[in-house]
Amino acid sequence: MMKLRDTILFLMIICIAVVRSQTPPVITTSAVVKLLETQSTNYIITSVRCVDPDGLGVVVSGQVTPKENCNHCFVMSPANVQTGDYNLIFNKSGAALNFNQVPEYNVTLTCDDSVDPVKTKIIMVRLIPNSAAYFDNGLIDFLTVSNKTSIPANTQLYRVAATDPNDDHIYFTMNVIPATNNFEIGNTSGIISTVNDLSQEDNPVIRLEVIISDGRLNTGPLIITVRLYA
Repeated sequence: MMKLRDTILFLMIICIAVVRSQTPPVITTSAVVKLLETQSTNYIITSVRCVDPDGLGVVVSGQVTPKENCNHCFVMSPANVQTGDYNLIFNKSGAALNFNQVPEYNVTLTCDDSVDPVKTKIIMVRLIPNSAAYFDNGLIDFLTVSNKTSIPANTQLYRVAATDPNDDHIYFTMNVIPATNNFEIGNTSGIISTVNDLSQEDNPVIRLEVIISDGRLNTGPLIITVRLYA
C-alpha cells in the first residue's frame, strides 16, 4: 500500500500540474494596425510581447491569411528573446500589396511554452490605399517672362508645387506646345528651367503641360501659359 507521505507527494504533484495548466503564456500587442499600400521599405508594424508567468521559455510564430499578394510579407523577428519581445515586420521583398484585391490581412500569433495550452492572438493589418499626388496651387497658372533676350540657359523659371498624401516620391514630366527644346522640368524637383538662351525662342506664347506621378497614379496636366516679351 502507498504510504501516507507518498500519497501526499503524489497529490502535490497533481496540484502543481493543475496550477501550471492554468497559467498559459500571455501575448501583448496591438489588435489593429495600419500599413501603407505603397510601403516601399521594410518596416516595423508593431511590437509583440510573449511571456510565460511560470518563467518558461516561449516560441513565437505567426501565420498570415490570406496569402494573396503576400508571400512571406509579414515576419516575426526577435527584439529581445529574454524579455519575450518581438517585432512584426513588413518584408517588402515578399509583397505586392493591392488594396483593391486584399484590403486587410490577419496575422495569427502563437505563443508556446511547450507545457501549457498554446496562446493565440490575431493582429489585423489594414492597408491604407494609395492616393494620387496633387498640385498645391490648382491646374492653371500663368508666367510672364520679360526681356527674354537677357535670360541665359539653365535659368530657373518656375517650380511646380505638389504633394503626395502618402509621402510617396513625386515624379514630374512636361509637354511643351508648340514643341521646342528651350524648356525642361526636373524629374524629381519639379523645377522648370531654360535649356538654351531664350533669345532663341521665337514663339511669344508657350503652353507647358505638367503631369505628376507617384509611380502608380498620374495627375494633371497642370497648364502653365508662358508669355515671352523681348
